[in-house]
Amino acid sequence: MVLQSCQKSSQMSIQQPALVWGIALWASLGSLGLLGPEAINAQSLPSDQSTFTLAQFVSGCPRAEVIEAYETPNFFAYICGAADGSVFYRGVDKSSGQQINVFGVSSGGDGTYYATNGDVTYTINPSQLQVFQNNRLILSEPVINR
Repeated sequence: MVLQSCQKSSQMSIQQPALVWGIALWASLGSLGLLGPEAINAQSLPSDQSTFTLAQFVSGCPRAEVIEAYETPNFFAYICGAADGSVFYRGVDKSSGQQINVFGVSSGGDGTYYATNGDVTYTINPSQLQVFQNNRLILSEPVINR
């Protein structure tokens, strides 16, 4: 298993909370069929003494097709197409590695995608990522890379 080999490497260190979070994430995504061992490229593992989280190595849409990919100063955002035809939003926090997958994405004619998870709605288009909670804007960041 990739996580075990990362733990044993003398060239890398993992903070325990990140490891626990990574194992939980690995198990939950695996049970959804969204992540398998092939989703991590072992050559992309850092060779220095840095700490890392699993999300740094899982980019794009594991076991799904990347429809759109965006980067903001603090997040990676993806619109993904699953094999069953469903479309989902995947957001990854660059600093913590935390991520969310929201199924049931809709799109507007202007290139904006909408993903709603309870009272939180994520909107992404080529110019910005916005997050609304209870219809109130709580985050807005420009897209810096596509």
